[in-house]
Formats: sequence, structure tokens, C-alpha cells
Amino acid sequence: MKKLISDYEDEKVDALIRKAVKEEAENINAPDRIKEEIDEKIGRNHIMSKNVNKKIGIYILAGIILLVIIIAISVIATGKKVPQSGEVSNPTFTDEDGKVYVAAFLKEMTENNLMVDVIEFITDDNEEKIRELNLTEDDMPDGYYIYNPDTETIVWKLDAQTVYTFIDWNGDFSDSEYPEEYTTTDVQEFKKYIETYENATPGMPFFFQIEDDVIRLVLEKPFA
Repeated sequence: MKKLISDYEDEKVDALIRKAVKEEAENINAPDRIKEEIDEKIGRNHIMSKNVNKKIGIYILAGIILLVIIIAISVIATGKKVPQSGEVSNPTFTDEDGKVYVAAFLKEMTENNLMVDVIEFITDDNEEKIRELNLTEDDMPDGYYIYNPDTETIVWKLDAQTVYTFIDWNGDFSDSEYPEEYTTTDVQEFKKYIETYENATPGMPFFFQIEDDVIRLVLEKPFA
């Protein structure tokens, strides 16, 4: 092969190769052996070009797949976010006496903290919120609606001045024969009361007065 190439000047061979890219080898004015060598060179270059293009195609495909995965993850993550209209916009609740509380489900309790899930306690006189959520009388048969679009929890602190007011249903704390409201500052008494619920998790919300993330008052209200 080297002997054949030596019969021509290098630049002529290069010129023939360039010409072969545009024309078929049999149309080139050169000996058959030279044409075969040119075709062989072109074939090698073509194969190399195909391999390079194949690799580029693989890289492009991998990039597209990666982009699709990233977009899919972003869509899923976005789908998990609670929209602004689905958030607890006003967790405060004002009772019939004009006292303001934050309503929440009690999830866990220690001697120093309460973990709660804040909700929105909507009564039948809250016409604006009822319209916003398209609530009907069927949604509020007992005069209230518990709006809890998510189950995120927060922790509030307890201290020695925290007041606990709850319903002593069985007279375990007040020795009363009938359910009555019982008030104490003894955290152990309140903890003992909470443990009377299944899994120590009351099914209805409590009402809290909070100051600087410290609970000043815990109030249980009777529900229909």
C-alpha cells in the first residue's frame, strides 16, 4: 500500500481523496489499485464518521432522557406542594365569648412540648370562608367544619404557667359524677388525661393560646 501511494505526490493523493468524497471512485482518472486504496480510505473515514455520529447520537439521547427525568421530578415535586388556596390561611378561632385561639390536633406530648397539626376551625357564621370553600349545610351538620389541607406538624413549648382546661368525662380528676370542665396547671394530670384517648391522640381539635411559641392555655371544647 505504501508503494502505491509513493507513485503519487502526497498532495495529489489528498486531492483525489477529496474528489472521491463528491464522486464515485470509478469516475476518477486513476489506476484501479489507486481507486481501491482511495475507496478503502474513504470507507475507513466513513466508518469512523458513523461511529462518531453514533456516539454523538447516544450522548444527545442520554441528555434528552436526563432532561425528561429532571422535568418529571420537578412536576412531581410541584404537584406535592399545597397551593396557596389550599393552605390554612387563618388558623385563629374566636369563640362566642370573643376569645381568640389557634385550633390544632394534638399529635404528641412530652412534659415540655406539644406537637400539633394546626387546622382552620370554621363555624357557620364564617360566611366568607364558607363561600371560599363552597361548603354546604351537609358539610357542617353540627355547625362547624374542620379544614385541614395538610398534616404538617409544629412544636409548641409548655412551661409551669401553662393552664390546661379539659373535659373530665368520667370524673377521674374532679370526682364528679357527670362530665365537667376541669382546669389544672399540672402537666402530669393533663398528660394522664390525654392518655385516656386511643394512642394518646384525641380525635377532635384542642384550642390554644400561644405567646412566643409557648402555650399559655390549652382548652378542650365539647363537640356534638
